[in-house]
Amino acid sequence: MSTYTSEPGTRLAGRYRLEDQVDAGGGWALWKAIDEILARAVTVVTFADGFPRVLRAGNVICFEPRFIVGDQALFVEDTILITRDGHEILNPPLPYSAKDIEAAIAKKPDSR
Repeated sequence: MSTYTSEPGTRLAGRYRLEDQVDAGGGWALWKAIDEILARAVTVVTFADGFPRVLRAGNVICFEPRFIVGDQALFVEDTILITRDGHEILNPPLPYSAKDIEAAIAKKPDSR
């Protein structure tokens, strides 16, 4: 099965499991999915076989996952450069796991 033709339960890129198709039209489909590595809900767009590819080497995509801590929503932006051989993440990696976040907070000087 091509990664551009999908159905519920399909796993993409070794981490995104498609759950429910939310919308579709003209060769694309919008899915509610689960990032199995980060254990959170995400949105995924898939394309039908033969759908014209609009991404070219040199294009940049910004991916902005959101998470909520208490009553505060936080956004983390990943900037991705499309290359001839795939992609390159342009921004430095941020801590995602609780362990990594706690380690980053522990390194921060006390601001009191």
